[in-house]
Amino acid sequence: MENIKPMDRLLCGDVGYGKTEVAIRAAFKAVMDGKQVAYLAPTMMISKPTIFRIQAKNEKNIQYQLTYLIDLERKKEQKNT
Repeated sequence: MENIKPMDRLLCGDVGYGKTEVAIRAAFKAVMDGKQVAYLAPTMMISKPTIFRIQAKNEKNIQYQLTYLIDLERKKEQKNT
Protein backbone atom coordinates (compact mmCIF):
# COMPACT_ATOMS: atom_id res chain seq x y z
CA MET A 1 0.00 0.00 0.00
CA GLU A 2 3.03 2.25 0.01
CA ASN A 3 3.10 2.38 -3.79
CA ILE A 4 1.94 5.55 -5.56
CA LYS A 5 -0.07 3.55 -8.09
CA PRO A 6 -3.59 2.62 -6.85
CA MET A 7 -4.37 -1.05 -6.49
CA ASP A 8 -7.47 -3.20 -6.48
CA ARG A 9 -7.65 -6.20 -4.19
CA LEU A 10 -10.16 -8.99 -3.75
CA LEU A 11 -10.21 -10.91 -0.46
CA CYS A 12 -11.47 -14.47 -0.65
CA GLY A 13 -11.79 -17.10 2.03
CA ASP A 14 -14.08 -19.21 4.14
CA VAL A 15 -16.22 -17.87 6.97
CA GLY A 16 -14.25 -16.86 10.04
CA TYR A 17 -10.84 -16.25 8.48
CA GLY A 18 -10.72 -12.50 9.13
CA LYS A 19 -11.48 -11.07 5.69
CA THR A 20 -13.53 -8.21 7.12
CA GLU A 21 -10.84 -7.30 9.65
CA VAL A 22 -8.19 -7.19 6.93
CA ALA A 23 -10.45 -5.02 4.76
CA ILE A 24 -11.19 -2.62 7.63
CA ARG A 25 -7.50 -2.23 8.48
CA ALA A 26 -6.56 -1.63 4.84
CA ALA A 27 -9.39 0.90 4.47
CA PHE A 28 -8.27 2.72 7.62
CA LYS A 29 -4.70 2.94 6.32
CA ALA A 30 -5.95 4.28 2.99
CA VAL A 31 -8.18 6.89 4.67
CA MET A 32 -5.30 8.00 6.89
CA ASP A 33 -3.23 8.48 3.73
CA GLY A 34 -5.93 10.77 2.31
CA LYS A 35 -7.51 8.26 -0.05
CA GLN A 36 -11.15 7.44 -0.64
CA VAL A 37 -12.40 3.93 0.14
CA ALA A 38 -15.40 1.93 -1.04
CA TYR A 39 -16.29 -1.21 0.87
CA LEU A 40 -18.66 -3.53 -0.98
CA ALA A 41 -20.69 -6.25 0.70
CA PRO A 42 -23.20 -8.61 -0.89
CA THR A 43 -25.98 -8.08 1.65
CA MET A 44 -27.22 -5.49 4.10
CA MET A 45 -26.87 -8.09 6.86
CA ILE A 46 -23.11 -8.04 6.29
CA SER A 47 -22.60 -4.35 5.58
CA LYS A 48 -24.45 -2.79 8.53
CA PRO A 49 -22.54 -4.67 11.28
CA THR A 50 -19.32 -3.78 9.47
CA ILE A 51 -20.24 -0.09 9.57
CA PHE A 52 -20.90 -0.35 13.30
CA ARG A 53 -17.61 -2.21 13.81
CA ILE A 54 -15.69 0.52 11.98
CA GLN A 55 -17.34 3.21 14.13
CA ALA A 56 -16.57 1.27 17.32
CA LYS A 57 -12.87 0.93 16.40
CA ASN A 58 -12.47 4.71 16.10
CA GLU A 59 -10.92 5.05 19.56
CA LYS A 60 -8.86 8.13 18.66
CA ASN A 61 -11.94 10.01 17.36
CA ILE A 62 -10.44 10.45 13.91
CA GLN A 63 -12.67 12.55 11.69
CA TYR A 64 -14.01 10.81 8.60
CA GLN A 65 -17.26 10.53 6.68
CA LEU A 66 -18.85 7.10 6.67
CA THR A 67 -22.05 6.20 4.90
CA TYR A 68 -23.69 3.23 3.29
CA LEU A 69 -25.88 2.82 0.27
CA ILE A 70 -28.34 -0.03 -0.06
CA ASP A 71 -30.73 -0.87 -2.86
CA LEU A 72 -33.74 -0.85 -0.52
CA GLU A 73 -33.54 2.91 0.03
CA ARG A 74 -35.56 5.29 -2.04
CA LYS A 75 -33.84 6.95 -4.99
CA LYS A 76 -34.14 10.37 -3.33
CA GLU A 77 -32.34 9.11 -0.20
CA GLN A 78 -29.62 7.53 -2.36
CA LYS A 79 -28.95 10.81 -4.16
CA ASN A 80 -28.55 12.62 -0.83
CA THR A 81 -25.89 10.12 0.21
